[in-house]
Amino acid sequence: MSACDLGHWLGRSNWRRLIADVQATTRQLHDQSRKVNVLMSSDAPDSGKPPPVRQLPTDECEQRLRQQSVGRVAWNAPDGPQLLPVNYAYYNKTIVFRTASEGVISQLAHRTNVAFEIDGVDEEARRGWSVVVRGTAERVMQAYDLVELWTKTGPVPWAAGTRTLHIAITPRTITGRDVIAQ
Repeated sequence: MSACDLGHWLGRSNWRRLIADVQATTRQLHDQSRKVNVLMSSDAPDSGKPPPVRQLPTDECEQRLRQQSVGRVAWNAPDGPQLLPVNYAYYNKTIVFRTASEGVISQLAHRTNVAFEIDGVDEEARRGWSVVVRGTAERVMQAYDLVELWTKTGPVPWAAGTRTLHIAITPRTITGRDVIAQ
């Protein structure tokens, strides 16, 4: 049905009312969108308070990844979603951790889409931050990398047992945010 047919079918007064309603709704959505953007922006009007959510630039996310040593890796395992803590090292712009070759996380030795997250929380100040990495995990195979990881920069697992399988997460995206309660 064309706009002319619709206008004919609705009648002139109903057509005008419909157009006015659509225009009013569009203006309201635009105004609400601007308000949300102001709240999310670091250029928000100075109220003496920082904005409630600040997006972290990639370099700051990477700095936090270098500073921390414990995070959580998530993936879709054959029996459903898995989310487990690991201690890791940020090595050559990848997240590397060690696991047992027969453990649950050893599933990630074969190229797997994963998410990895680190965070920090100050409950008293009601403030927190998180960095989320989305990418692919797989076994570290390069001899040079394995020598470096075993001798210099690699993670040392907290969990007991033999953990000789190095898994690396290659980031596709790295995002972060700082959240402050108002």
